[in-house]
Amino acid sequence: MSSTPVGSREIRGFRAGDGPPLVAAWCRSAPVDPITPDRFRTLVLLDANFDPEGLRVAVAGGRLLGAAYAVRRLTPLHGTDLEPEQGWIPFFFVDPAARGQGLGRLLLTDALNWLRAQGRTTVDFSSYTPHYILPGLDAATYPEAAKLLDSLEFRTLYEAAAMDRSLVGHRMPDAVARRRDELALQGYRFGTPADDDLVELIALAGNHFTRDWARAIRECLAGGAPADRIVVVR
Repeated sequence: MSSTPVGSREIRGFRAGDGPPLVAAWCRSAPVDPITPDRFRTLVLLDANFDPEGLRVAVAGGRLLGAAYAVRRLTPLHGTDLEPEQGWIPFFFVDPAARGQGLGRLLLTDALNWLRAQGRTTVDFSSYTPHYILPGLDAATYPEAAKLLDSLEFRTLYEAAAMDRSLVGHRMPDAVARRRDELALQGYRFGTPADDDLVELIALAGNHFTRDWARAIRECLAGGAPADRIVVVR
């Protein structure tokens, strides 16, 4: 698949020079979930499974109007399993100035057709590993996108909860401090893992959560993140 003309618009694979306008259009389209050039480079362009033909972009008059990203495994996440029937759509968007013309449906259909041409028979939105880009679709924030996915027969498998809190001025509540002290008297230990603790921690994450948790811990620390970003409880 190379390009698909649609009236005065063209849907094609990603090319050199598309990155900056894609990031800018993404931020206009999803201001609640913006992306930075560094994050786009790390999560998409440097992904071992990235295929530029799978990142379908819509352009018209030299302007990038939207994109839909289709990806399949070229390298296994675990062992030798390439999940040959599975594909993913980690994200899609349409610039607000180009909405209401069916462009989102054209982009998603084009991305799905690309995955079908790669032999994929099952496609999930958002839940792609190793590079989560979005935890899921916030239907309240993006109702048009939710309706589009529903019309293309995507169905909710599970829901993710994303949380954040400013630490500026944060103080541990007294009740939490008392509970910590009570648990410490019972033999619980809280703290940052030492290097030798990482073996057990990664095994715990991989065996009792998912192997992607183990990968995330390993890659985060190998990439230079400080160990005190992790709190372990024994």
